[in-house]
Amino acid sequence: MRNVAWIIGLAGLYLLLYFGLLRLEPPKTAVMRLRLDRLKSRLELLETRIEPCEERLSTVEDRGNYVYRSLYGMEPLTRIGEPAEGGGEEETDLLAQRLDSLFKRVYVQRGALDELLRVHAQAGELQLCLPSIPPIHAVKGTYHISSRFGWRTDPVYGGAEGHAGLDIAMRKGSPVYVTGDGVVEEASFNMGGYGRVVTVNHGYGYKTRYAHLNRMYVHEGQRVKRGTLIGTVGTTGKSTGPHLHYEVRYRGAPVNPMNFMDLE
Repeated sequence: MRNVAWIIGLAGLYLLLYFGLLRLEPPKTAVMRLRLDRLKSRLELLETRIEPCEERLSTVEDRGNYVYRSLYGMEPLTRIGEPAEGGGEEETDLLAQRLDSLFKRVYVQRGALDELLRVHAQAGELQLCLPSIPPIHAVKGTYHISSRFGWRTDPVYGGAEGHAGLDIAMRKGSPVYVTGDGVVEEASFNMGGYGRVVTVNHGYGYKTRYAHLNRMYVHEGQRVKRGTLIGTVGTTGKSTGPHLHYEVRYRGAPVNPMNFMDLE
C-alpha cells in the first residue's frame, strides 16, 4: 500500500509539473489548437481575398447603374444589402454572410448584363423612340414661343406657377406631329385645363404630351411613327389663344423640351 501511495504521489507531482508549472498541454489539446490556428489563418486569408472582390463588384454596380443603365433610360438596380459587421456574430458566420451576399450580387449583375445586351441590340429602336424633332412645322414667321419651360406667371389666374412644357403660339388648325415612335396612351378631353390632349408613351421612360388641340387624329392604343400627324393647334381647355402646349416627361418628371429638338 505504501508503494501505491508513493506511485500516486509521484504521478500527481509529475502532472502538476507538466501541466501547471511548465504550462504544457496534453497531446490532443495541442493538436486541436494547431488545427484551430491553421483554420484562423485560412479565414484571415479568405477575408483578404473577399474584400477586393467586394470593392470591384461595387465599381461594376455603380458603372452599370449610373453609366450604362442611365444611357438607355433604364431604372437603376437596388443594391443587395451587405451584412453589417459586429452584433455578436461569430467571425465564421459573418464571413459566410459576406460570401452569400457576394454570390447574390454577382447573380444580379449577370442578369443585369443580359438585360443591357438586349437593350443595346435595340439601340436603333431607342433612337427612333426619342422625342427628338419639333412637334410643328417650324417655318419662321408662322409661330412664336409664348411661354417657356419653368416658372412663369399664370396667364389666366396670375401668380407664379411651374410650367411643365413649352407653349408654341400658332394659327388655329396648324398641324401637330408626334416627335418619336410610340403608342398613344391618351386621346381625350381633359377637364383639368389641357383641353383636347394626346399623350404618347415612347418607352424607355419617355412620354410626350400635346395639349389644347383643336382636333385629334389618333386614338388610344394606336401605334404612331415619328412625324405622324396627330392633331391640329387649338385653344381648348385653359387657354388664352390658339397654341400648342408640348411636354416631354422622363420617368414621370417634366424636362425641358428644348433639350430634345432644334427649331432651326
